[in-house]
Amino acid sequence: MRVVLDTNILVAGLMSLTSPPAQILNAVRTGQVVAVMSAVTLAELQDVLQRPAIRRYFHHAAITPEAFLADLRLHADVMRPVSTNTPIRDERDRPFLDLLATNP
Repeated sequence: MRVVLDTNILVAGLMSLTSPPAQILNAVRTGQVVAVMSAVTLAELQDVLQRPAIRRYFHHAAITPEAFLADLRLHADVMRPVSTNTPIRDERDRPFLDLLATNP
């Protein structure tokens, strides 16, 4: 199964190791799910993971932000998204909508 994962889901999976988002991360790591990402969504994730308020959760996850990103890149399918012009409430979510419109 291929899924587009919002940055919030990925970060939430690191914050609580028993949460549904953590189960999604585990499914990505074990190959049960393929995360579909783009250079833009990876860059957003990298930026968010550098925030001090987020970095402290890596102690719980026993992984560094750099290792997490490297592991995610190994398991993700990084695509070049199709640009969409579908109306959207929050333009910051456009990169994720564009990925949804992309055929593998």
